[in-house]
Amino acid sequence: MGKQFKNAIEVPVDQAAMIAEKFEKDMVVIITYSRDQHSETVTTFGKTVSDSDYAAAAGNNLKKALRWDEAKTRDVSAKVLRLVNALERAVPILEFADGDSKTLQEIKDVLKIYRDLEGQEGAENGN
Repeated sequence: MGKQFKNAIEVPVDQAAMIAEKFEKDMVVIITYSRDQHSETVTTFGKTVSDSDYAAAAGNNLKKALRWDEAKTRDVSAKVLRLVNALERAVPILEFADGDSKTLQEIKDVLKIYRDLEGQEGAENGN
C-alpha cells in the first residue's frame, strides 16, 4: 500500500459535496482503495471552513489508523488554506488603505494563531 501510479483515480471533492447535499450532511469523508490502481485515497468535504477542517482531521486520523503513508497527509483542509491565504493577502491591502485598525489586528491575530498551531503540529511530527 501507499504506492501511487499514474492511473490512480481519486474521488473528486465535488462528488463528496454532492453526497453532502443529497443526504443533508455537513461533512463527508470518503475512503477508497484500489488493488488494480495500487492506490488508496481519502476525499473530504465540509460545508463551512470549520466543517472542512474537521473532515480533513478525520481523514488524517483514518489514514493513520490504516497505516497509510504519512507523506500523503495534509495538516489542514484546502478551505482553511484558502482562508489563510486570503487573510494574508488582505493584510497589506488593509495596511495600504489605512483600513480599520481593529479589523486589521483581528486578522493578524488569527494568522498568528494559525502559524503557532502550524508550528506546534510540525514539532509534534518531527518537522
